[in-house]
Amino acid sequence: MKLPLLDYTSALFKNTNFENVLLIAVQHILDSNYSMFEHLFDMGLKPQNTFLLGKCYSTNKETIEKFRKKGVYVSDGSFKFDSHLSFDSQFELIVKDLLKSVQGKVNFSDYEKVLLVDDGGYLVYVGNSFFKNFSNILAIEQTSSGYNKLKNEKLNFPVINVARSNAKLIYESPFIADLIVKKISSKLKELKLNPKTCLIVGAGSVGKELFNLLKNKFETHIYDVQQHISDFGKTKLANIISDFDLIIGASGNEIINDKIYSKIKKGAILVSASSSD
Repeated sequence: MKLPLLDYTSALFKNTNFENVLLIAVQHILDSNYSMFEHLFDMGLKPQNTFLLGKCYSTNKETIEKFRKKGVYVSDGSFKFDSHLSFDSQFELIVKDLLKSVQGKVNFSDYEKVLLVDDGGYLVYVGNSFFKNFSNILAIEQTSSGYNKLKNEKLNFPVINVARSNAKLIYESPFIADLIVKKISSKLKELKLNPKTCLIVGAGSVGKELFNLLKNKFETHIYDVQQHISDFGKTKLANIISDFDLIIGASGNEIINDKIYSKIKKGAILVSASSSD
């Protein structure tokens, strides 16, 4: 898979060497991410120094096989999911198991850097207590939900916040929103549903793009806890949510608790634009 932006970025750091780096990553195991790792391998990263955990809802079996044939360790936890538990609560335990597995195979002190590449904040969150006594740890967090999970933590190592970079906020968000809208349209057609009103919860970069794409399809409004960017000022979500047929969560946080759920109108359609529950 050719990804021009990835090729361009890689060329900027062609003298960087990952030969003495241990990389532990939580990623969506898809072909596009395999392409990213190929660039890292070209820059010296050894497959045997690469440990990977996917998410059950996005793990592609063919891509896992490509990683494993290359010599990368891919956790069996990439497939685990119990539908009677929340994804988030069980995924934290799976991340802990990953780090214990890595610890049983390598000596962290043998590497110049131990790099954690995270999608959702759980690897950094768990790693923050796991790696207390090491000075060679560096982490990257890619998502807003991960940023929200980590922003109040006292971190024991540097964390690069990709989620708030211009590349992510300005250039990636329209692609994400466009894909979400296409998926919503396809599913509504498949289920023969015809909502009239739409509420987007979260006026961040993705939420704003969703609003622009949906405002001519439905009577669309946007809600945010920051009053100045919300259509509803000081009004609480629980007081307006019953007015909408289609509700899209794009805040990077859980938006529906028991109190709010009881106010949702019967037959309302719930959509998550986030990377977990």
